[in-house]
Amino acid sequence: MDGLLLASITFLCTVFAIIIGFVLKLWFDERNSKIAVDEMLRRNESSKNKTKAKTPSPTSSPSTSRKNDIREENEERKENFDDEEDALPKRSKHSRSPVNDDEDAGPSFLDESTSEKKIGKKKMAKLQAKAEAKVLREQQLEEREAKKRREEEIEQLKEEKRLKEEEEERERNERLKKEKEEKEKQEREDYLKFKESFNISEQGFDNENNEEDDPTEFTSKLLEYLRKRKVVHVDQVSSNFNSKPDVTIERINSLLEEKLITGVFDDRGLFIFISPEELNNVAKFITQRGRVALSEIAENSSKLISFVTPSD
Repeated sequence: MDGLLLASITFLCTVFAIIIGFVLKLWFDERNSKIAVDEMLRRNESSKNKTKAKTPSPTSSPSTSRKNDIREENEERKENFDDEEDALPKRSKHSRSPVNDDEDAGPSFLDESTSEKKIGKKKMAKLQAKAEAKVLREQQLEEREAKKRREEEIEQLKEEKRLKEEEEERERNERLKKEKEEKEKQEREDYLKFKESFNISEQGFDNENNEEDDPTEFTSKLLEYLRKRKVVHVDQVSSNFNSKPDVTIERINSLLEEKLITGVFDDRGLFIFISPEELNNVAKFITQRGRVALSEIAENSSKLISFVTPSD
């Protein structure tokens, strides 16, 4: 802990020393600048005095006066140019020339301080330009990173949306598959029940139950049999009533024409009995839907009509 405190104090002292040195340097540069300006003003004043001393008398000819004016202007320009050159950095030159007396030391120190000031300004401007360029680069880098983060967030949202849609699609497919399997299972169960009930045996009604003996009793028993069985094969009906299949079909069609029973035959030879309640359900379905195709009725037939044989 003491070592850390000592290091902190040392660091602060170093920083304060650097700041104090920088302030002193600025103060010396300002003072040297003022001295340089005063020296330049003094030289300009001396140049003006020389120009006035060299002004031609009124008795001189115009051509001579003109030449003198041109010469004086050239000399003045040369002196000003020399003054400006003296103000330029000559640190290396003064450092190589020895200082002999106090008069030479004064201008040399002035030129050196002015040169150092100009070099300091150039260096300061260069450092400032570098700092501005660094700030600009950092801003550009930050903008690029922010843009990259936004693009990554957008991509992440798109990916999440895509995964969600895939999950919903998968669940929907699984649900449809499950419904299809359940439907197929129900159809298999219905088929097995029908197969179990479809026992073609040699037993049948006695001859007194035959249509030839008592047609009315035969019709009533056939109606009762079709209502109870709900779904029955023609061969099974023929076996139970001791008749031929074509005769059975003809008799059932006769019952349908007389409207004593309602039902339909399918392509497998099955007769499906439709109760009045189920017929009303079909009528309501058609009324609600308006124009309905046979395919729609077939798709919804399992909801409108029961295909399960009721238990005795």
